[in-house]
Amino acid sequence: MAESNSGDSQPVPTNVMSVAKRRRLDEELLLHFDEDSSCSVDSDTSSSSDSSSSSDDDDLALYEEMFQQLCTPPEKRPKVKSYLEKTVAAYSDEEFRRNFRLSRSVANALAAEFAKSPHYPSRTDRGGLPPNSPQEHVLSFL
Repeated sequence: MAESNSGDSQPVPTNVMSVAKRRRLDEELLLHFDEDSSCSVDSDTSSSSDSSSSSDDDDLALYEEMFQQLCTPPEKRPKVKSYLEKTVAAYSDEEFRRNFRLSRSVANALAAEFAKSPHYPSRTDRGGLPPNSPQEHVLSFL
């Protein structure tokens, strides 16, 4: 029985450790941004033990990963060209109802009403992009 009680402290789950570590890293990152000096290392921190230097390496790797996520532009997603004209037009009435949750005739009636409404952007001088049709607006909303 003594062996089962020897490990009273239970291990902390890794997700709790990573949250605490990220919180600490975020605080350190904010402190670095608040300082007027460049990101130089103080002599006090450079004389720390090997375990803290490996921790610093881990921190640096995490900073670099966070910087890459924040500063890289999102990748362009491939789009299907002429989706409405080719793909949606080829849908059977059942497929259309399954994908848009209403019948094709109701969707066409909604598009016709939207085209008459003052909310439909009727101007064509939008800077080079062709304006979307009322059907494109309605189906993308659905």
